[in-house]
Amino acid sequence: MFKVYRQAHDQMEADPAVKRARKAIFEYQQSLQKLEAPYRERMDEAKITIVSLVMEWGSTVVRDGVRATFKKGRKSPSWKSIAMSLKPPQELIMQFTKTGKPSVSVSIEEAS
Repeated sequence: MFKVYRQAHDQMEADPAVKRARKAIFEYQQSLQKLEAPYRERMDEAKITIVSLVMEWGSTVVRDGVRATFKKGRKSPSWKSIAMSLKPPQELIMQFTKTGKPSVSVSIEEAS
């Protein structure tokens, strides 16, 4: 199956239609970014002020169709620090230790 995966990837990368489509999308994205640039710049500048004001006010604000959501910092105790300060036996720690499910990610290794 590894070989099948790699072959499909290599064929996709070599496909002229895929290459043309990627080139067209890249060129379109470049054009769109140039057109959006002055608007994005104004939005970024306004966002800095909005964030500053909302942080100062400490609450969510909705104005002129824009929502700036305030989220207060989360408080969470360091259970590991609390547990370690009590110096529990290793067996007790293992009794309450959870292990997540293993996972696999598949990616292409580029040749050097």
